[in-house]
Amino acid sequence: MMISISKKKAFNEEYSINHVSSVLDFAKKTNHNINFFKYKFDIKACKTEDLLRVIALDPFSFQNLDDQSSEFLKCYLEIADFLLYSQTYFDIVKSQYKTKKRSEYLASLREERGVVLSKFGSNNIIRMLSLNNSSIINSEVSYNRFYQAVKDIFNKNNIDISKIFDYDKYLNANQSARSSILNNINITVCPYCNRQYIDTYSIEGKIKSIAQIDHFYPKKIFPLYSLSLLNFVPSCSYCNCSIKKDRLFPWNKIYHDDTVKQKVFSVDFNDFNGIYGDQKSFILVMHVQDEHSKKNSAFFRHEHIYKNHMIDISELLKKRILYNNSYKHSLEKCLSEEIKESDFKKLIFGVSGLEDDLTSIPLSKLKNDILDEL
Repeated sequence: MMISISKKKAFNEEYSINHVSSVLDFAKKTNHNINFFKYKFDIKACKTEDLLRVIALDPFSFQNLDDQSSEFLKCYLEIADFLLYSQTYFDIVKSQYKTKKRSEYLASLREERGVVLSKFGSNNIIRMLSLNNSSIINSEVSYNRFYQAVKDIFNKNNIDISKIFDYDKYLNANQSARSSILNNINITVCPYCNRQYIDTYSIEGKIKSIAQIDHFYPKKIFPLYSLSLLNFVPSCSYCNCSIKKDRLFPWNKIYHDDTVKQKVFSVDFNDFNGIYGDQKSFILVMHVQDEHSKKNSAFFRHEHIYKNHMIDISELLKKRILYNNSYKHSLEKCLSEEIKESDFKKLIFGVSGLEDDLTSIPLSKLKNDILDEL
């Protein structure tokens, strides 16, 4: 993913509390219970309330629940993550292996299928469906057959869950829910591409939005997460509707307990003129930390899309001549006050170098990575 966001900073705390209460009330009004394989929960039982609260907020972290609830959420997430490794994923893998000889190509795909299956070998449900049968990875046909079997039985066990956490019915019952989500999330730039604003505005007393609300785990396939706050990702229309859609792919997660700064962009200069912004004299380089991130970047077409921003890089390089202590001191003298380094940097380049840039300023990842390097 282009950027990662702290779970604690993603949503306003008061809104998070209100959202959990709203989902809890909505779920309890249904006449259905959670029935997922061996896991059974009475939706109206007091002991189920803690589970519902976690589902409404962050069902991907389940350490503080009773054993049965934790086991249920863990099992559901493992199957969900397995299903993300769909044909879309393997199509990208194929594109990366296409230069290999056919024998090596087929062997690499077989190995890739084995790696995927080994990730989920401890899941009881998947193991029950003969995960340990080595023939599953021998061919694309056998793997796809097994994958579809897992998906089919997963869908059947989601029937009651889909009726409890019905996103469309929830929006009908809470017509301001969508605008409330967007108004209370501390992100105004698409986290998938870091290129487009995704904010809201008010006209004639009504909140309008230029943002999409993406379900990171698509709600049609993973209904347990339909109303989960940390499954909502505000995104631009292009990333959500043109690229991601309802495709299944093991994307890099957006929300994290702890964010880690990773370099993605740099520039290589062909000659001296590139240092001063000549577009013909430098190239943009993307640094991918691992194979998984490389596939994630390929899914969102980052390398192709960011080639459109060479002029932004050129302007950034040209402005570096103004970034010096003499100019800073002259501004401080005119203003009769000291200018913070981050404010001076933002004045020149449009970015401050601080973490908050990533969620509020388009192209901030690109600009900060390049400035950090130079």
